[in-house]
Amino acid sequence: MVSTASSLAMPNAARRANSTRSANRRASSASPARIAMHFFTGTEKFLAECEEEFTAFYLTDLITRQFEAFVIEPLKLDKHPELRDMVFGNYTKVVYLAQTEDPALQAKAKWAADYLKLDYEYRFTGYGDLTSALKSAAA
Repeated sequence: MVSTASSLAMPNAARRANSTRSANRRASSASPARIAMHFFTGTEKFLAECEEEFTAFYLTDLITRQFEAFVIEPLKLDKHPELRDMVFGNYTKVVYLAQTEDPALQAKAKWAADYLKLDYEYRFTGYGDLTSALKSAAA
């Protein structure tokens, strides 16, 4: 029997993401970002891009490295490939926000986009605002 938990998780996640984006837009610039992508791209830039790219599925170095463990296996896409379109059908592209310039990770991110049957876009971000946020938190 196919579990519906995986298919139900995405709409809830999308609602939480929309709620988070709305909350972050209202928050002051001193507020910490809620998800890693904000840190890597820069919160203001990421929020602006999200307004235009709401159909993008974002990868970081960590998610790319562990794509099978974080995406394919939990969603059972390897056992039930028909779920891919159900879960990712509204996405149009994978955006790889790379923290390091690693050709092997770039190839894996491209493979992930191909696996999901989405367009692929590479953006080198480095560690963005993460470094200053960590320094600020440690002070």
